[in-house]
Amino acid sequence: MTTSLVDGEPAQFAGDHAAFIIDFPEDLTGISWGDGNLIAWSSSNIYVVPADGSQGPNDQGVGSFAVPRRLPSDTGCIDYRSIVETQDGWLFQGRRGIYLLPRGMGPPVFIGHDIQSTLASYPTVRDARLVAQPGSADLGESTVRFLLADSAGNTRVVVWDTTLKVWLSVDDYGRSLQRLGVWDSKLVLADG
Repeated sequence: MTTSLVDGEPAQFAGDHAAFIIDFPEDLTGISWGDGNLIAWSSSNIYVVPADGSQGPNDQGVGSFAVPRRLPSDTGCIDYRSIVETQDGWLFQGRRGIYLLPRGMGPPVFIGHDIQSTLASYPTVRDARLVAQPGSADLGESTVRFLLADSAGNTRVVVWDTTLKVWLSVDDYGRSLQRLGVWDSKLVLADG
């Protein structure tokens, strides 16, 4: 964001200009960036705004963003904490369960069949992380971990294998977890 400084006046930010605002037809529940697009989820829809450098205003506010385009879909994202980018696209939680929005912005694919009962018991996604397998960064071998919680604060971690395209496990760490992290290609658990 550009800042303009003039002696005796408050700093002016280009982001204050109306040209830097994108109007969506409904409230958003999450955003991400990828494949030259701003990807925006509402609770019932997915929108893309081309933002590859050929669209949008310059730092003086000249020009405009494209109008958000709704993707053909019957789902949106119900919790921004569930959005995680993988080599295949973006995983996210819709009302029915976990979906994959594929690269190229095709229709979302429901991938949550095998964890529906777990997600029904632990419906809140507290966090989601991509964990690359050590030494495999170039091969794209990784897992996505979703930290799920129930209304009492009990948690489970479900594991999606991005190479095999299957759910590997539902893990119980024996304590209530608050966040997940990744350090040196290893999953880090935060409780308390």
